[in-house]
Amino acid sequence: MPQDAIAAKCVNYFFYKCGEANCWLPLAEDHGLYVGFGDTADNKDANWIGNREPDPNFYTLTGYDDDNIAWLMHPRNRPWFLVITFSQADLIFWEVRGKLKAHAPGSAVFERAAKLWKTFPSVTRKTYSHIFGSEAKRPLFKVLPAKKVACVPRSQLYASIDSLAVYQFLNRGTCRPIWRIDGPTEAEMPELIAEQRQPSIHGGDKNDDEKKYAAFVRLYLNSAVHSSLNSKLASSFPALVGQPTLHSCWPSLSAVDRQKLVLATLNPILVETAALYFCLDLGLVGDIGSGKGIDVIDVRARAESQLKANAAADRLVSLRSFGVGISEQICGRLRSEHVLEIQCKAADRKVNSKDIIYFGYRKTPKSATNTVSLGLLGKALAHEPWNEGLLKRFLKMQQRLVSNTARE
Repeated sequence: MPQDAIAAKCVNYFFYKCGEANCWLPLAEDHGLYVGFGDTADNKDANWIGNREPDPNFYTLTGYDDDNIAWLMHPRNRPWFLVITFSQADLIFWEVRGKLKAHAPGSAVFERAAKLWKTFPSVTRKTYSHIFGSEAKRPLFKVLPAKKVACVPRSQLYASIDSLAVYQFLNRGTCRPIWRIDGPTEAEMPELIAEQRQPSIHGGDKNDDEKKYAAFVRLYLNSAVHSSLNSKLASSFPALVGQPTLHSCWPSLSAVDRQKLVLATLNPILVETAALYFCLDLGLVGDIGSGKGIDVIDVRARAESQLKANAAADRLVSLRSFGVGISEQICGRLRSEHVLEIQCKAADRKVNSKDIIYFGYRKTPKSATNTVSLGLLGKALAHEPWNEGLLKRFLKMQQRLVSNTARE
């Protein structure tokens, strides 16, 4: 295929879960990615994935992720999609190589899967007992033939990419398109990244446009594959040659745009970490750094003395010059009780408390009072005392993690 024809289309990605907790992933490299959606040879439904022919275009026949699998395995589509899976240690990229295969008892693949099944925890064994248990009736073990294209250690990934492994929309399914994910929010992206959004997907629904955060993820994944394969890219997955990557965009991003990109893509745990550093920069000591067990509160910090409480309150007041409006009630509580409480949210507040700072908003909240927007706070980081603080260093580190992939 001519290079200009390849570059005229974009490679896209599917998130794939290879069984419960990716339990079948050890078999994937030799035999393919496990496919569920009914595991008996007696199924006569024409729309069942075991009977269904590959679809050249996307069709909703069952309303489940097997619709995506049927679309993904068509030979016209396979060159334009990569599947990603997460093992405990690695992010793995796969190319689908053919139609679904069903293996019956007695076959080498089925017997190898049965042997692996016996090593599973009891709860997981129960999940697949209808295939491998003593009462299984005409069972099948189905796989999607796939070739491993690239592998990247998760320790090298930007946390927001690594956390795709637990992103709810993706993790609740089996085969989910990356282009539909909003990320933390449909946040303000640098214009250069936002311009990369695709108005439509190869072979997909005409209204199935790419989200801004998903465009960033695609560019990041493109760079990750480039970095992993280097000179082997053209032979391993030729459609990616000439594709836009984070690397190709990075030199054109200003320092402000690079900071904006990080602020727009921080996942919830990174936002909570940023809130903790925010408290430390106020001169407070973290009491709770991740409030999953505390109703409403994600981060709580305390002042060790009256002097430090007053200094922290004064520093909060100074943020008003950057558009961050902290009420006197919050500051007064900090002075009198020596405590500051924060809820980290990306969408608008569900709990309206006058004693809590709402931290991390990228969308415009209903009330700007007591709302610390990361976008506005980013402006303060260029000025004393924030320019030498831990929060700025933390955000710089996240930027370096993104840029490491952007360098390829």
